[in-house]
Amino acid sequence: MKVLKISNTKRSLLILFLLSFSTLVAAQENYLSYIRIRLNDFETLEEQQIINEYIKTKPGVSVSRTDRRTDEVFAVFDPLSGLTPENVVEWIQSLGFQVVCFVHGSLEETPIKELFCNQTDTGLSPTK
Repeated sequence: MKVLKISNTKRSLLILFLLSFSTLVAAQENYLSYIRIRLNDFETLEEQQIINEYIKTKPGVSVSRTDRRTDEVFAVFDPLSGLTPENVVEWIQSLGFQVVCFVHGSLEETPIKELFCNQTDTGLSPTK
């Protein structure tokens, strides 16, 4: 049986590659979270832009979209950044918008949860 000799440089590169690969696999297991929020009334393009620009600037947020037709805000964020769905709701309320209800989950889940609101929703707790 012949023993394969590996130089220290090649050995170091191999170890570095294996460590970086394991880090990549661990990062892929960190699923992003989402939140869907129904607002009471937002009507103009300017209001839509205000919400998107404000949320997008927050650390940990990767996507922010608003839909005037449905009065919804959709955002994607990294839960490991320390953000919670309640943080996003508070940001929108701080801009003067009234939150009717919201739902949140992991992007690992399929499909994304539906947003059901009724007259008694306060926006202080997620819908089921």
